[in-house]
Amino acid sequence: MRITTISVKSSTKRVMEKAKKVYEMRVKKRVSWDEFLLSLLSSHKTVIKDIDILELNESEAELLKNLLRKGRESWRERV
Repeated sequence: MRITTISVKSSTKRVMEKAKKVYEMRVKKRVSWDEFLLSLLSSHKTVIKDIDILELNESEAELLKNLLRKGRESWRERV
């Protein structure tokens, strides 16, 4: 097996560690990073639901995208 590394910001690593701990509590066992990431990527479930992650339905997501697009246009005008 070939082992590689990935680089992430410290803040991202803290979020990932918190998500892994939540997952381990949910499955009631310690898991490796490989097991955690594979379960996260292979499941259709939200493994990290207990962490404050915004989940939107389709119409809410479209509304947020439109608001961001309009906001960015006004930001460009001010710069």
